[in-house]
Amino acid sequence: MREHNIASPQDYRDDTIEYLSDMIVFREIKNLLDIEDYNSINDLLWLARQEVEGELKPSITSVGLEKDLRDRLADNPDLIEKGLSLIDKEYSLGDAGIADLVCKDKKGNYVVVETKKGRESDKVVGQILRYIGGLKKEGKKARGMIIVNEPDKKLGFAIEAVKDFIKLKYYKVRFEITDNYTNT
Repeated sequence: MREHNIASPQDYRDDTIEYLSDMIVFREIKNLLDIEDYNSINDLLWLARQEVEGELKPSITSVGLEKDLRDRLADNPDLIEKGLSLIDKEYSLGDAGIADLVCKDKKGNYVVVETKKGRESDKVVGQILRYIGGLKKEGKKARGMIIVNEPDKKLGFAIEAVKDFIKLKYYKVRFEITDNYTNT
């Protein structure tokens, strides 16, 4: 606890000491594994604790969220942008890869949509540029959209350079439990 200038832990509440200890552990894991956000670290620690305590059971986790998000947007492309129509999900562009969604806008232009769960770094810009390049090689006019849950500074800087033909959008997930059923 020297890092926080605590000479005598007895002078502090137990929850304060526990909090500071947890923050040191989180920081060290973040640095060691080069993870950007604390939520990812928390998820790792939670899974590790469950495994150690023998509680880990196969279940649907947030890992499927990217697929769920992609499927939801494929069924409702207007959520991304008014007037979009889906061409295909998991659209193969040969050597350029497989785009999550490819749509057409009101003007008939192709729109590549790349979905990412949580926070994503600037590497997704290269990925979507590759997909746009694949479509352009096929003679199609194309632009892109990246949909993430959390902002990332590096991604923001990368988007700034290509903002005329790649847009960054954010999604929110709402999970609610109520006592009464309402169909809204």
